[in-house]
Amino acid sequence: MGNETTMSSASLEEQKLTEKRLKKRELDRRAQRTARVKTKNRLAYLEGLVAAFSESDSSETASKLAKQLEEALDERDKLKKFLETIGDSIRTHLGDPARPSTDSQRPRNRSSSLAHKAHSEHGAPTLPTVSAPSPAVSMNTTDASHANIQRGWNTIPDQGYVSCVSPVSLTSCNCASPRTRRLSDGTMVNFNTWRAANEIMTILDTPEEAVDERRTTTGEDFLVRLILGGWEHVAQNFHVTWAWNKVRLLDEICFNACSETERLAILWLLHVVLRFRQDPSPANASALPDWCQKTPTQGLHSHCVDYIAWPAVRERFMASEHNYCKNLFWDRFRDHIRIIWPFEFTDCYFYDMDKGQYSLSKTFKDTLFDIRNWTMEHEFFTHFPELYPDIPLFPGIPLDNSLPVDSDLSSSSMAFGAVNNTESFRSVLCTDTFVV
Repeated sequence: MGNETTMSSASLEEQKLTEKRLKKRELDRRAQRTARVKTKNRLAYLEGLVAAFSESDSSETASKLAKQLEEALDERDKLKKFLETIGDSIRTHLGDPARPSTDSQRPRNRSSSLAHKAHSEHGAPTLPTVSAPSPAVSMNTTDASHANIQRGWNTIPDQGYVSCVSPVSLTSCNCASPRTRRLSDGTMVNFNTWRAANEIMTILDTPEEAVDERRTTTGEDFLVRLILGGWEHVAQNFHVTWAWNKVRLLDEICFNACSETERLAILWLLHVVLRFRQDPSPANASALPDWCQKTPTQGLHSHCVDYIAWPAVRERFMASEHNYCKNLFWDRFRDHIRIIWPFEFTDCYFYDMDKGQYSLSKTFKDTLFDIRNWTMEHEFFTHFPELYPDIPLFPGIPLDNSLPVDSDLSSSSMAFGAVNNTESFRSVLCTDTFVV
């Protein structure tokens, strides 16, 4: 009797558990069905929103307007270039050497880039200087004397320039973007370094307004004080000319992140070339490096191409400048340009206590005049290996075979000064006395 009662109780408990399990399973199934329905409804709602947004043409209209604006800007640049080309052709056929608009106000001959006097025994080009977007590099060495320099500037015909940047493939090029940026003085320039630098150089090709020469922004004293104290300091103590206010924009865009030595060298080159443009006198011509003259092959090109030091690189830019117009090129240029200078920055200049002025030391000038001392670090060539045979490698030793070299350019690396500079430094170590 007792056993039957126990078995009955156990069966009841088991039956209750079974019922609970079944009920729980049913509840779980209902919950899952409800969740699926909610998910399905949510998806349907979201799909409806997407469809509604797709049907709305507001965003599409804005996109079309932006595209039309960009096309209009591109068309304007192309038409401007076309009109200038027509003007050049008309003047050529009429035998009138004058150039249109601002071009007619330029000195007859432009420098192809900035760099320093490489004596006849020195090798070839390698010095970045003024540019843009970068920036600006330097030019090719020649064996000519100072008389040849001036003759080169005066005999090479004034070459043509596009209004700003060569319009090749502007519709798909990085430098065609209308995007802008604001500089520290509030000036708005193009976000693309190469285009912004060319816009500034286009302005610099117009004559400078008359200035008070008693405290004008010329001379090495100004340049040294600029590097030591900054633009605000020299603005308070010098009459900063119109041209140098534009150079200030170039400096902010391209060079102010360079080390002091490289920045002083680049701005010095800018100074001597701009001074010659404004006054192509024998005295100003003699201050230019022997190789600081444009090559006869230079044709229609953007303004800043003239400020690229290395002739082979200039030729590349004239053929396909849009391969290098992105900010990446000028960022790497700024980061890896190096002057071979084994001393401290304070040894680049000395102070004349009698005159109260700074001057560049003779040793530093000799270093700058040898363009083989304008080099690039190895990292630069990892991004642009095709330029490997065109530019000396820091610290001026011949490049090894770790980087690819174009077969048609490999023979030019030695001609362009990619050689060891040890001997040149031995010859100048003791030629100057530094007073700091």
